[in-house]
Amino acid sequence: MKTQQLKDFRRALLLVLDAAGERHGLTPEALNHNIGRFGFRPTLEETARELHYLSGKPLELVEIVPSGGFSPEVKYWRLTTFGRNFVAEEELE
Repeated sequence: MKTQQLKDFRRALLLVLDAAGERHGLTPEALNHNIGRFGFRPTLEETARELHYLSGKPLELVEIVPSGGFSPEVKYWRLTTFGRNFVAEEELE
């Protein structure tokens, strides 16, 4: 992806996670399904790479939700408090 496409893709990931709320996370598969409304058709590897980027320091906008008894291989992602504030402040909607 080109630089602007990558920024738009990350923005779309944040918006989808924001819409999901703070209690439940989304799997990369669910994110890929929902991000289609923004015109993206990423691979699972692309989505996973960007989620790891958004979760790393200094951003820390997303986090993995504890599995709570579900399979530990399945990763559920959600916005951090900082991520929710970032979306609200940047008025990404």
